Amino acid sequence: MDSSKKYCHTDMAGSEERTEPYLNDVKIIISVDDDCSAEDYDCYNDEQIHEFLRGEWWFIGVQAQAQILVPIGHTSASTRCAQVVTLHSSGVWGIESDSDLVPFAEDQIADLKELLEKLCVGSVIEGLDAKSIDALYLLRANQEK
Repeated sequence: MDSSKKYCHTDMAGSEERTEPYLNDVKIIISVDDDCSAEDYDCYNDEQIHEFLRGEWWFIGVQAQAQILVPIGHTSASTRCAQVVTLHSSGVWGIESDSDLVPFAEDQIADLKELLEKLCVGSVIEGLDAKSIDALYLLRANQEK
């Protein structure tokens, strides 16, 4: 979602109105890193470079993304609206595509948590650990395929 969008939803009967920002979603984003080439590094032998050039492996980057909903009022007694704010960790790049990505993802979640702490969004941090577990589970499951 674009961070400039407004998100409205209908609450279930009896639910409490949220007044503080809250975490809606956490994702681990894996992207191809086109800025890296095996030819740029001295640590790869000729065979590894040829495998890279044939597309047998590549470089990737890992980032954590948090989608935060900031309540901005409501349009009726049952509909609440929130501003969508999307934050990304700093990211780590130049990772070989056949690497275990979980440690990199865990570091990026820690980076995202530190950013949220600096922004003083305590209500969001509470949900980060639980949603991060879900995101890491999905990453592990996809790597095992």
